[in-house]
Amino acid sequence: MLREAWRDAGSDRDLDLRLERLGLSRVLALRAMEGLCTTLLEVQDLSDLLKGLASVPVPAQVQLGNRHCLQILESPLDSLLAGAKEWEVQMGHATLRLNPSSLDSIWLVVPPWTKPERPQIECYDAAGERVLTLSSPLTPCPLVQVGWQQVVGRLEAGRPI
Repeated sequence: MLREAWRDAGSDRDLDLRLERLGLSRVLALRAMEGLCTTLLEVQDLSDLLKGLASVPVPAQVQLGNRHCLQILESPLDSLLAGAKEWEVQMGHATLRLNPSSLDSIWLVVPPWTKPERPQIECYDAAGERVLTLSSPLTPCPLVQVGWQQVVGRLEAGRPI
């Protein structure tokens, strides 16, 4: 039933509704789909991805918030200051501060509803709440798509997906 819900979902919100009907949390579904269309990442992988994105002029889409209020930013990452206790990401006119120790699980996810394939990084806290989602822009031009494939490709190298 989970595979069908995942495969047939038409959007991120649609998947969440399908999982809710099955009585499953998003994180539990990600764990169950590991190796098929999700890969568990380490905090260092997220740091490497952010550094890679900050080193190339490729825009990223960042979703922050909770299930009640979501903010979507789309801009190149201008810089990343990765301290031991806090990371500061400069994106356009926004500054994102992230405490890496608050991240309980980080996932590389290949959603079925994105064509062409548009992998995203989903970060969750210990309560299973989504802290951050990072992906390429919704409608990337070919150059942006290639830039993202190169950055995410470094993560996928040597990992089953």
